[in-house]
Amino acid sequence: AAFWQASDANADGYIWTNAQEPKEGPIANLLDGNTSTFFHSTWSEASETPYHYLAVDLGKGQSIKDFILSYTRRMNNNNNRPTEIVIAGSNDKETWNDFKTLTQEADGLPTEAGDDSFTSEVISADQAYRYLKFTVTHTNNEAVSGDSQSLFFTFSEFAVTAYPPLPDAQKDAIMAAIEETEALMNDPKASDKDLEDGVGALEQKVKD
Repeated sequence: AAFWQASDANADGYIWTNAQEPKEGPIANLLDGNTSTFFHSTWSEASETPYHYLAVDLGKGQSIKDFILSYTRRMNNNNNRPTEIVIAGSNDKETWNDFKTLTQEADGLPTEAGDDSFTSEVISADQAYRYLKFTVTHTNNEAVSGDSQSLFFTFSEFAVTAYPPLPDAQKDAIMAAIEETEALMNDPKASDKDLEDGVGALEQKVKD
């Protein structure tokens, strides 16, 4: 399963963009399991940057190094489909490191009307990251907004999946161990031994 499942910044994991189109295509549509809806980056307003992106927060205590990217095109319009996507990672949402560029030529990003979805090979980052950014730098028709000349794009569904997939039970156990460790750290009655045992239990869950 994908690491994240919400467009709500208060969720454990979520997705956001630097360029939401206000007239159509809200970002929540990327996660609704319905290919008849779509996300659209902004075309009706000026954008601060020439390129738009989607970014993923894997959630507190989560990070990823190896993963698979999958998406489905906007089904009622074959324009604005990515032909180049630059992938970057961060652990603080401030400093981003580019580590992979997907292209139509090298990776088969689809643009034909009958070729509706894409699933990447396993992508390996240079290190584990909590945050991932997917910047679209070229599309099949290179359409840009009139005001800022920024390139816009669309998807109907979008997912980042750990490789190998992390079983739900293991993920739940890790999150529970994190919460227990945080509770110990905030407990004035907890001894150094309690904290040591809590950290040790968390490390073991991650190794398992």
